[in-house]
Formats: sequence, structure tokens, C-alpha cells
Amino acid sequence: MYRLFTLISLGLSLSSFGQKSVVSDSSIKVILDSIVKADSTVRMRERIKDGWPIFSLNTADSANYMYMREKEMILEINMCRSNPKKYAQYVKKYKGNKLYVHSLIAELNTTPPLPLLKPDKDIYLSARRNGEAIKEMDGLYHLGGLYAENLYRGYGEKEEREVLLALLVDDINNNPKDPIGHRCNLLDPDYRWIGVYGSIFDSTFWVQQFK
Repeated sequence: MYRLFTLISLGLSLSSFGQKSVVSDSSIKVILDSIVKADSTVRMRERIKDGWPIFSLNTADSANYMYMREKEMILEINMCRSNPKKYAQYVKKYKGNKLYVHSLIAELNTTPPLPLLKPDKDIYLSARRNGEAIKEMDGLYHLGGLYAENLYRGYGEKEEREVLLALLVDDINNNPKDPIGHRCNLLDPDYRWIGVYGSIFDSTFWVQQFK
């Protein structure tokens, strides 16, 4: 599904920096969201089946300036924050560095419920600006700004949960006992607001910013 999403997106001209609107053509956004909708409906049913209170966790549902897959990412993050111990069931299936996977499971099992994150348009615009600038670079760089930030760039088609699990496991450090930056941002009890940018040209590029 994301392959079709990407192919259609390649021929479209969307917004980039300040002088353009968040979405240059609202009809394009409707088309792109409709492509994702079928997959989203299936995942929603799976979440409900797993016992998640989707309607209360889906804080970005009415954020019309966001794309559907960006809203899905916030929902997935809120699932993890609302019930970390329950979310650990998905981590157990993650194929990654076992030390980091086990350290994440242990952390989630002892982390109390955290406040839900709500979307903020200013933070979203900041994440979007950074994301579109970084896409033009050869690499992955934090450009700085007012907010804590997570970046992700991978290969192949990945759903929001796969990306979130990679950021939570966060096996880029040398020692899983050291502070793990991406995970710390996602599980910080002080954060209340979030902006998420998911590149429609590359299904594996994400920027998350927190406040």
C-alpha cells in the first residue's frame, strides 16, 4: 500500500518552506489519505481487538492539517504512553539487538501510565520544515530548534509501529544501560505536545518533535 502511496506522491507538488501552505492542494491530501485509509481501518480493528481505547488515544483525529499516517504515528505513541506494560507485547516480537529489546521490555514493564501527547500545529510546522530540509541532505542531521527531536530514516516500506519500535529500542548506543535518547523523548513524562512529520515521498522518513 505504501508503495502505491509513494508512486503517486512522486508526481505531486506539495508544500515545503514558510511561504507555502502546509498542504498546497487540499484535494491532493484527500487522495493521499484515501490511499492509506484502507490499511488504517484494518489496523484500527486490530487495536480495538487488542483492547486499546482508540477513541481516547487518537488525539490527532481532528488535526486536519496532518496527513493520516502522521495521525497514526501519534496514536501509536499514545498507545505506548497510556499503557507501557501492555505495549511491551509488541516489543517482544521485534527483531533487533536482544540487549536493547530486553532493556526496553524491562523499562516498559516498570513505567507507569504517561500523559497523552496532543498535536500542536506550530510544532508540526517546525517538524515539517526540518524534515523537508533534511531530505535534501546526504545523511540524517538534527538542525536544532525549540523542541526535542527524534529522526528516523530506514529502508523499505515500514508501518508506523515498526518505526516507533525502532526508535524505542534505539540500539544505536554502545550500552543499553546508558540514557537512550529517542526512547527518553518518547517516554518523557513531562511532554504534553507533539508534532510529527512523515515524508510522503519516502515512507521510512520521520521527524518527531516534543514539548
